[in-house]
Amino acid sequence: MDNTSRDENKAWSLLERVGNLAILNFLFLISSLPLVTIGTALLTVNQVGKNILDDKDPYIFTTYIKYFKRNFKSGVKNWLLTLLFFVLIFGNLIMLENNIVNPLLKMVALSVVLIFLSLYLIVATFAFNLDAENKTSVKDTVIQNVVIGFQNPLVTIGLVLWNVLNLLFFAWLLTFAGFFLIYYFSIGFALLSLGNGSLIRRLKQ
Repeated sequence: MDNTSRDENKAWSLLERVGNLAILNFLFLISSLPLVTIGTALLTVNQVGKNILDDKDPYIFTTYIKYFKRNFKSGVKNWLLTLLFFVLIFGNLIMLENNIVNPLLKMVALSVVLIFLSLYLIVATFAFNLDAENKTSVKDTVIQNVVIGFQNPLVTIGLVLWNVLNLLFFAWLLTFAGFFLIYYFSIGFALLSLGNGSLIRRLKQ
């Protein structure tokens, strides 16, 4: 009887966790619709995902709304800057490929761009995972994220790989429309946030 009761509790706990992830995923999708708020939604879903892992704030809806409001300005700013630097970095890669003929000069220029790309990935990853409550300047935020990244190399590599692999998986799954809709319109983005949250918990700041 005790075993049956324990199994039932585990089943209900699992269903509750899946339900919370589905709610979190839905809130992320809805709050991303204006497109310009994708950064705020990413920051918020990752923070709420970390709370789920820490068993904090069981009320997903109210917690998400509270964090979304708090993160709004910094999330929009981070998102627009991320897009801008993405265009600049890959624009430079295309220019290098098309305009520099000398192999040695091209290799040096490419190395410099790849260094900036690595820093970009570190800053962009932490920009949508760390708490945005403190209102720092863009320069201070970039420096802070780079310092945290180098202080936590294993966590940083894990975060970057986790997010890049999820981005590649997202692009690949687009070719299978049915599976894409089922996964990302149910719990896909929420699972991404749990992965980010589990790594962020290991940070030493």
